[in-house]
Amino acid sequence: MPPETGADRQSQFLVLYNRAQPLLRGYLFAWLRDFHRAEEILQQTSLELWEHFAEYDAARPFSAWALGIARNQALKELRRSKAAPELARPEVLDAVAGTYAALGDDLALRRRVLQGCVEKLSAALRALVDLYYGRGLSIAEVAAEADRPRGSVEVSLFRARQQLADCTRKALAEDHP
Repeated sequence: MPPETGADRQSQFLVLYNRAQPLLRGYLFAWLRDFHRAEEILQQTSLELWEHFAEYDAARPFSAWALGIARNQALKELRRSKAAPELARPEVLDAVAGTYAALGDDLALRRRVLQGCVEKLSAALRALVDLYYGRGLSIAEVAAEADRPRGSVEVSLFRARQQLADCTRKALAEDHP
């Protein structure tokens, strides 16, 4: 068998990383509770994964290895920011990482289903959902951005969540009768 080239190694990494990325993003967000901080740490994690990819044991699941590195990056960030929640002890992070690894495929399916359901929302609701969940704006900021009363935004987001919950339940039931 010919030796592996750098391009082969890079392709292998990209395939594995792209599958694991949503799992890593969710894990980091769960601990950092800040979308932008989680994205920054995800980027640091991806660099760390690439730099140490030669050490990855292909006999083990990539997502579990990647979650271990993400865990270390999250711990560094939580310690650096001194904003670590009490639950951010290493043993708790390990337990959460194990759960994320075990649920990885299910979470990926749910994420795809949810994205499909978001696309079915009206353009107005989709815009509000993007402002609130995608950009992480507060209700007051969403109201200002959308030029709508705060109460109207709250009601619209409540309706959007109901529609998304109904849509995802239905789609998952059809997928797993």
